[in-house]
Amino acid sequence: MAWRVLVPIKHSSAAKTRLQGATREPVEHARLVHAIQLDTLDAVLAVTTHPLVAGLSVVSGQHQLALPAQIQVLQDRGGGLNEALAAAAAELAARFPADGVAAMVGDLPALRGVSRP
Repeated sequence: MAWRVLVPIKHSSAAKTRLQGATREPVEHARLVHAIQLDTLDAVLAVTTHPLVAGLSVVSGQHQLALPAQIQVLQDRGGGLNEALAAAAAELAARFPADGVAAMVGDLPALRGVSRP
């Protein structure tokens, strides 16, 4: 069985509010959050060549996400994090019934992917 990794991505202005004091302006905070999100997604993309990783999807309510083309974007239909992940996981399971779905947090700064056969 291969796994599809599902990562929730929150709008940059609403994410990582504990870090707002580390930046001077809201636009700087949004850039910092986006960089953390991209670190996480890049780490997962680095291991998508492994036979146990079938793909990477994000669930987000944002309509204008600047993400690598290999990442499938699923729309957050509202209701909170658990509901968004459950709906997105069900959508992936219906599309790819032979694969499992694994959810992971989307804000792991400096995460690195290492593929081990």
